[in-house]
Formats: sequence, C-alpha cells, structure tokens
Amino acid sequence: MGKVYYDMGFLATAEVIECSAKDLVGEYVGQTGPKAQKLIESALGKVLFVDEAYRLGEGPYGKEAVDELVDCITKPRFKDKLVVILAGYDHEINRMLDVNPGLSSRFSESVDFQKLSPESCYQLLRSTLEKKSQLDTSRISAPSGSFHKKVLVRLGELSALENFANGRDVQTVCKGIVKTIMKATKPAGDALVVTEEIVIDQIDGMIKERAARARSADVFTTPQVTPGAQAPRMKTRDKPTPPITASASTFAVQSKIASATESQQTEDINEASHVPEDNPHEAVTSIRDAGVSDAIWSQLQKDAQKAEEEKRECQRLAEEEEALRQWLKKCADAKRERELAEIERKRQELEEKLRRQALEQEKLAKMGVCPAGFHWIRQSGGYRCAGGSHWVSDGQMQKMCQ
Repeated sequence: MGKVYYDMGFLATAEVIECSAKDLVGEYVGQTGPKAQKLIESALGKVLFVDEAYRLGEGPYGKEAVDELVDCITKPRFKDKLVVILAGYDHEINRMLDVNPGLSSRFSESVDFQKLSPESCYQLLRSTLEKKSQLDTSRISAPSGSFHKKVLVRLGELSALENFANGRDVQTVCKGIVKTIMKATKPAGDALVVTEEIVIDQIDGMIKERAARARSADVFTTPQVTPGAQAPRMKTRDKPTPPITASASTFAVQSKIASATESQQTEDINEASHVPEDNPHEAVTSIRDAGVSDAIWSQLQKDAQKAEEEKRECQRLAEEEEALRQWLKKCADAKRERELAEIERKRQELEEKLRRQALEQEKLAKMGVCPAGFHWIRQSGGYRCAGGSHWVSDGQMQKMCQ
C-alpha cells in the first residue's frame, strides 16, 4: 500500500508504520492522548496501518484514543499528509466507528476482501503442498473427478462459516496435512504421499472445529438490545477522499449454502406421473389422452414444470426470509430490512397465487370436468387437465367460482 500511494505522489515515502490498537491506547488516565499523537506524528508522510482497529472502541480509554485520532487527522499539520488504514472485521469496525460521530465521515472508504471460492481454496491448497519438495502431491496435482468434487463440497461448507479466515485457514489445513503425514511411521526412503483420505480428514476436522466455535459464540455473545437503543450502523456512509478503511472480511448474509452429496438423485421434472403426497387431487397418474397434439402436450409439460418451480421458489423465499430475520436480531441495517421486506412481499404474493390456484383446482376436481380424474395444470388463460383433453378458461373458472 505504501508503494502504491508513493507512486501516486500522495506520500513522501513508501514506508508503512504498522501498529495495533494497544499502541494507541494508554494504560492510565492522561496517557492515551500523547501516546496516540506521538504515533501519528511518526507516520507523517507515510502509511499508518492499524491492525485489529476495532479494539479502539473497547476498554476504558478506547474512546479517548478514537477522539485523539479524529482530532489529529483533522488538524492542518496532519491533514492530507498521511494515509491511515484501519483494518478489522466489518461488523466490529462499524461498531467502533460509532464511538465518535466524526470518525465515520473521515474513514468512509472501505476495501472488502471477499471470501475465497471453493475452487480458489483448492488451488491455494494445491500450490502450498506442491512447494513441499519432500511430498508426493500427484493425487492433489491431478485429482480424480470424484475426489476433486468431494474436496470442493467440503471447502464450500468451510468457507460458508462466518468464522472462516480465508487463506489463513487453508494454510492451517496444509500444516495439518503435513503434520499427519510426518507422524505416520514410514520405512526409510519411502515417499511421503499426500493421500485423498488425509486431505478430506483435515478439512472435515476444521469444519467440525469451526462450527463448534460458532455455536459457542452464539451462546455466549448474544447481543443485549436495550429498548430504544440505536442499532449499529452498517456501511451506508458517503465516500469522500482518503484516509481509507480496509476491512479484513466481507459483510454478507448467507441465507443458505447448498452442499452437493457424493451420489445425487436426479429428479425428472418433465415426468407427468410425479404425484406430490400432500395433494389428493393428483392421485391419478397422468397419461396422455388420445388425440392430444404434440404442441399441446409439450406446453402442458412445461407449465407443469413451471408450477413445481414456483413451489420451490416459494420455499426458497421463505428460507431466505427466515435467515434474514435471524440476522436482523443481531444487527439492524436499513438496506437489509428493505431486502427482507421485498422478499417477504414476493413470498406473500406467490403464496397467495398458489393458494388461489389450489382452490380453483379443488373446485375443478369437485365439478368433475375431467372424467378421468386427472389433476389440473395452470396455463396461460386457464387450466388444462394433465391428460391434455380438457380445458377450462379463466372466464369459465370465474363463473364456476361465483
């Protein structure tokens, strides 16, 4: 970062002064101000990088350090003469920015480091192990299709955890793999082979350990909300010029990460004989009626598929809505609340649509319009029985429901 700003002509040197929050905070009353000012003075013309900056909002003298930081970078002596970078996790950085109202306006730029994708994690795992010359990494360098898929699924589960530490965790997995191989008793001269079992066991072990930590954190760090208190402000600030804030993790709500299994059952959504257990009107197997044209039958299957997709979408929206509700219990955010309201609106509209269609189909079944007793599929302008012969328009449907 220092080299970047130096090359751009913003700084007099490319030097970076690295420190932590404790280097700005004193141990007793009256020590914090001079200590913070001295450190900022040493960073004139340079980059001041404060790691784990969220700790500035903690402790009895944290607010004093924040106030001193705001005051210093506002003064003509320091303004536009150094770059200050506050690094930390999003939600904790945002909480720290609320300590002083002037802090967020001076640190309005943010740089988010996205979580590594499962494939990126695998490539990092592979390259790290390949650097160990004493290891036989052939099973990792040229993996079988099934092994590659298993690893990606597990890496996807790991990266979905809130406490996933990106490359650092991948490096930890690599160390565990090497340690396990070294512990194994091997005759002298045998190659140290990185096996598929060891790789999967190490990733599974980290998933189990991190998931347990997350559950413990939920138990012991449930936020206490005071009635009328203002929720932590998320990243909705305007964006002036540097200084900038670097964030060590990306703020995201993950409603659900779907994990593939080793053997997947393929559902044929075009099979007209599929019978949902909760719909008694679909108990009769749909068989193409004689004389039904290919065009009508093809469109009928597409509309049947569409009806199934709408049901699945309704379920997905309900799950996403619940995930956002749980997240909002911990941290209220206007943008997320709008997203939740929009998801809730879509779900309610879709539920109402499906409810109306269920009532109409029940009415059709009772009227006996289709002698074979086939269930009815919604199409443009009305309903057609699953056999294809019988059609009821929307107008006819309205008259039947009157």
